[in-house]
Amino acid sequence: MFPHALLTILALSRSRFDGTIATLMSFGWSQPDTIAAFRTVPSIWCYSKKNLSDKMTFLTKEAGCELTYIIGRPVLLTFSLEKRLRPRYEVMNFLDQNKLLDRGHNHLSYVMLSEERFRKKFLFLLRKEKFIAQYDSYVVAVQGKHDVNVVSTAEAGRLIRGPGKRVQPGAAQAPA
Repeated sequence: MFPHALLTILALSRSRFDGTIATLMSFGWSQPDTIAAFRTVPSIWCYSKKNLSDKMTFLTKEAGCELTYIIGRPVLLTFSLEKRLRPRYEVMNFLDQNKLLDRGHNHLSYVMLSEERFRKKFLFLLRKEKFIAQYDSYVVAVQGKHDVNVVSTAEAGRLIRGPGKRVQPGAAQAPA
C-alpha cells in the first residue's frame, strides 16, 4: 500500500487531501479513523467530496450501516454507488424482505463478489422465484442506464435475460 499512498499524496493538492478528511469527519469519522483509512485504501482520496458524501449518505441512511462498520471497511467507499452499492443492496433487501435468503449477509460480503459470482449466488433466486422485473432492473442499473427498481414491467420484459439466453423479439441485445 505504501507506493499507492505515496502516489496519491504526490497527485493531490494539500487542500484536496484536507477536503477529503473534512468530508469524512463531517460524517463522524475521527482524524485517526481517516488516517487508518488512508493507510489501507489510499485511493478513496481520489474521489470527489460529493462522491464520498453520496456514498456515506447511502451507506448510513439507506443501507443502515453503522459508522463503525464503514470505518472498519473503508474499501466500501471505492465501489460505484450507482453500479454496485445501490443495485446490490436493493437486490439483497428484496431477497431478504421476501424471505428468499437463508441467512443474513453483511454488505461487504456481497459487494466484494465479482459480477459473475453475485449473479450465480443471488440473482438466480430472483429468476427462480419469477421476480424477472427485479432481475432486469438490476441488470439495467449495473449497465448504468437507470436506478434499480425504476424499470417498468413492460420495459423489463424487453431486457436481456442474461448471457446465452433468448431475448424477446424486437429487443436490442445489451452487452453482457
